[in-house]
Amino acid sequence: MCDQILHSKTASRAVDGGGATSAQPLTSKSHCAPLHQASNDPICNHSGPSDCAPGLKQSVKLGKAMTAKFITTPGGEKLAIVPADEFEDMRDALAHATAMAEYRAGRREALTLEEVGALLKAPTPLAFWRAKRGMTQAKLARAAGTTQPHIADLEAGKHGGSFELIARIAKALQIKIDDLASAE
Repeated sequence: MCDQILHSKTASRAVDGGGATSAQPLTSKSHCAPLHQASNDPICNHSGPSDCAPGLKQSVKLGKAMTAKFITTPGGEKLAIVPADEFEDMRDALAHATAMAEYRAGRREALTLEEVGALLKAPTPLAFWRAKRGMTQAKLARAAGTTQPHIADLEAGKHGGSFELIARIAKALQIKIDDLASAE
């Protein structure tokens, strides 16, 4: 379902054989195969999108039909129009499925419940990740090309750093730049 909704050409063929504009629920047995193939994850062996894409589970569980209106542009491109809340559900489901595939493939790190608690209690994500990696502020500063007092100020949230510095810190900690973003 993920691929069918996000790639309207596939969806329109699945719904109406690639013909005229239609507005019908999107259903298919191969709802997630293209997503899993793209992420090098084994293809699921389950019955529906709610098993693979929890973001879609609520709509399925509540009995709501996922609907789309298909239009064809003057240039012949097929487009799908979906309600905003359904689009958000699909985007969340795709992000979840991608994250899970990365985790299963060993490309994404998972935190224990205790580590999540420590991350939430840390003054900044930088403070948590540096401690988790067992690095001193001085060692991280050397690896990122800055000074220990600068790292201390960043960890305390006294000021932000340039994008380039944050990228170097993320690389030294072997995390994504996004992992250093604070919710505040």
